[in-house]
Amino acid sequence: DPGGVAPRPLVLLVHGGSWVGGDKESYERDIVPWWLERGYLAAPVNFRLATGISQGDGVKPRDQARDIASALGWLLSKAEEYHIDSRRVILVGYSSGAHLVALLGTDERL
Repeated sequence: DPGGVAPRPLVLLVHGGSWVGGDKESYERDIVPWWLERGYLAAPVNFRLATGISQGDGVKPRDQARDIASALGWLLSKAEEYHIDSRRVILVGYSSGAHLVALLGTDERL
């Protein structure tokens, strides 16, 4: 209980956008307050957007999942500072964000 504040569960929110678009901004405005009212810490995250097929090698969904893993790792490294209960973490993704969360949850390498 650092600083007298009990650790709270964390929800990591991953936006959709067909891997090539989207942003966390709408989550900050529309979804974060709902989670906060229920006692969670809510962290919407952005990730590098995918490059188009015609653009050759570039950012792919697995790279995006690694970005999300990095964001989660950083948050968990700050668990004491931000009063995060690292035993209670939820990953929520919408549309292509759900795909990225599924990749993260099923591939230990990420």
